This record gives sequence, C-alpha cells and structure tokens, in this order.
Amino acid sequence: MADRKFYLQSSEEFMKTLGRKAGKVVKYSIIMRFALNLVLHRLNLFKAMKNSLSVLRLGLGCGAFNVVFHLVRRFFALKRQAKSTRKNSIFLSQEFELTCACSLASFALHIAPPNDIRILKVVIFSRAMTSLVAYVGEATGLYRPIEGEDDRRLTVEYFLAITACFFLVYCYIFAPHSMPPSLFKTVTRALAMSDGEKRLFDVLRAISELELKMGYKVGTMAK
Repeated sequence: MADRKFYLQSSEEFMKTLGRKAGKVVKYSIIMRFALNLVLHRLNLFKAMKNSLSVLRLGLGCGAFNVVFHLVRRFFALKRQAKSTRKNSIFLSQEFELTCACSLASFALHIAPPNDIRILKVVIFSRAMTSLVAYVGEATGLYRPIEGEDDRRLTVEYFLAITACFFLVYCYIFAPHSMPPSLFKTVTRALAMSDGEKRLFDVLRAISELELKMGYKVGTMAK
C-alpha cells in the first residue's frame, strides 16, 4: 500500500520524494565504498582518497539505478490505474513490472567502475538467492522463511550462507584454479595477509596438489 501511494502521488511530490531517496542512496553508497577503501588500505587516509573518482562513480551508479527503477515502476502504476477494463494483462502484472524495472535500471550500474560492479553482482546475487529461498519455502511449506525479526538460531538462510563461506574458503586454499582470477585477487586483497601467511597458504596448496598426484585424498598428508 505504501508503494502504491508513493507511485501514484502528483508528479511534483513524486520527484521530490524520489530525489530524497536517490540522494540517500548516493550518500550511503559513497560512505560505504570509502569505508571499504579505508579498510583495504589499512586505515591510510591518503591512499584511500586516491581513487575518490571511483567512489563517486559508484555512488552515481547506485543513485541512477534507484531513479530509473522507481520511474519505471511509476509508469506501470499509472498505466494500471488508467486501465478501465477488469481483465488483468500480463504486461501490467507485478512480475512483468519488476522484471522491466530491474532490467532497465541495471544499465545505470555501468556508471560504476568494473571492479565495483563485481561487488554489486555479489550483493545482488545474494539478495536474489534470499528471495528464491523465501519463495521456495512459502510455495512448498517445507520450512518457514525469515520474516522481520526472527528468534530462531538456525535457519535455511543461515545454513546456506555458512556453507557458501566454507566452500569459498576451501576453493581459495585447495583449489584456487577453480576461482575466477578477479575473485581470487579480491579475496587475497581483502585478507591483507603477511608474507608468512601467504607462504602457509602456498604450502597447503602444494601439499594438496601432491596428494592428488599420489592418489591420496586431500588433507591426508596434512594430518
């Protein structure tokens, strides 16, 4: 109901509200990206500020995504309100509306740098997986998806997230060739390992390769 009121208000009020929403998206995107830069450069403010243009491009890309997304949804809302017949068209359904809005808005993300787009892909994919898990739970009744504040300690979403983290760590240590080079470099840079830690991971990878060549299970020689 709140979305309906937002998209059906007057053009002037809608543009004012949309401007405030987009401004918040740009602001928080810039803050979060700069904070990530600061962490990756080990709290060195001067190094973190060197790629300030990339931070600004990410903020503008996210803001443009927000603007296009809401403009497309307003178009569909006005069309749906103006339609006089009772028969619902598939082209005015919420599913088609969201598909068009997300597809068109995604072009705005190309304002951001390529490396940041890869990060956004991870965020978008994780949200898509969360929605998919919730949809399967509601459709099949096999489990109850998370709704708002949840007092359960273990849920399907938590289990999938933990499994994905373990799988990523395993691939990073024992099967780095299975990871895209960009993802491998991103994880390495985020860990900010010392030379000794890097040598430790290299030794573990060498041991796993020897185990495979000798016909042992991975982890046998390490024991």
